[in-house]
Amino acid sequence: MAVEREPVIYFKKTVPYIVGVRFFPGDNDGKALTQSDPYVWINEGDLRDFKRANRIAIAEGLIARTTEPIEDEDNPNALSEETVEAAVKNTKALKDILDKVTAEAPVVQLLEEARLQRRPKATITLLEKKLRELSGELPEDMEGAI
Repeated sequence: MAVEREPVIYFKKTVPYIVGVRFFPGDNDGKALTQSDPYVWINEGDLRDFKRANRIAIAEGLIARTTEPIEDEDNPNALSEETVEAAVKNTKALKDILDKVTAEAPVVQLLEEARLQRRPKATITLLEKKLRELSGELPEDMEGAI
């Protein structure tokens, strides 16, 4: 049986300095929002208390409600399915991605999608070359490959 989670609301600091937030009025601990950790999340049921405890920070724009943060937004090896599908259709975009990628998994993901979409041999060759640079072999060459 799946346990239903209460919806979560995110807030992010909007200024370049540390901002302290409290989770409820009278909260003596709270949380400091910094450059390396600018987000805070609260359960939807606690939103009213959070807004009361931080009304000045919200009114002055020090913190603002936001969408869920993407953890790996700066990681070039984290590719969404949409990015992969679009990249194998556009050679320039594919080359840009391959220049930044440092792991084998996203290249294998791109190669599988290119084969699935029956992309031109030049695209397949480009991906195989990058995979050889990173691993020294193609998935078909690996032991146990089907």
